[in-house]
Amino acid sequence: MKTQQPLLDLSHKRNFSSMKTRFYLHGYLNAEGTTQIFLSVTINKLRERIPTGYYTTLKNWDKQKQRSRTDENINLILD
Repeated sequence: MKTQQPLLDLSHKRNFSSMKTRFYLHGYLNAEGTTQIFLSVTINKLRERIPTGYYTTLKNWDKQKQRSRTDENINLILD
């Protein structure tokens, strides 16, 4: 009888990953005066920037909270 190997063997070594996420605004303003919101994901010092497809104005963006000050719909999507 053949013994079945586990899909993931964690008995001998543990691997931990460091992951951080943040939302930020792209530096480019379009003709309507809005800029795109990006998601930055960093895993083990490798960063990927993902455009969300949502736009806001610089005035309505809270950089500290990484959320819109006025548009609750965008905030719900970002959560």
